Amino acid sequence: MEPSLTIRLDVGNDGVFDLTTTTNSSGFYSFNIPATPSGAYRVALFPPITRISTTGPTLVVLPNGEVKDDAHFGSYPVAVITGTAFDDLNGNGALDGGEPGLDGVTITVGGPPPAFTQITSGGGLYTFQIDGSGAFFVRQVAPAGRIETTSEPQLVVLGAGDQESDVNFGSFDPISISG
Repeated sequence: MEPSLTIRLDVGNDGVFDLTTTTNSSGFYSFNIPATPSGAYRVALFPPITRISTTGPTLVVLPNGEVKDDAHFGSYPVAVITGTAFDDLNGNGALDGGEPGLDGVTITVGGPPPAFTQITSGGGLYTFQIDGSGAFFVRQVAPAGRIETTSEPQLVVLGAGDQESDVNFGSFDPISISG
């Protein structure tokens, strides 16, 4: 296990994670707490965006005074690409303050195959977690009628566990002035 991964504990298995700790350099963690009447606890790994968990939460039922020392978790590193599709109000190709994100824009990542697709949401945001490393081409499918202002495709080179943020894509609605 990678050091400094977040582990959370749901005391009483009521659906609320009450306590948080992190693993040490050996991947070890512990919670030292008073026993609950039910003796039920749920323990879960909350990995950072650059890791994928290979195990789900573990339900632990302990009578008073017992110790459980085998609630283990697994995870592995992934490459992460994040960014924003935005309304490039000044047409300069850069995401500037005050320029809103665009929801519903298709973003693709390809090479090495297969290609992955995300639709932006939450203010134009997207995130890809890619199992592996390599050179990836990131593109947007510009919404109909909009003019793209950022270079495409954008090349991102990542190793497993690396993260590239701010791979942004701008476009604007053209206006027409005639005489």
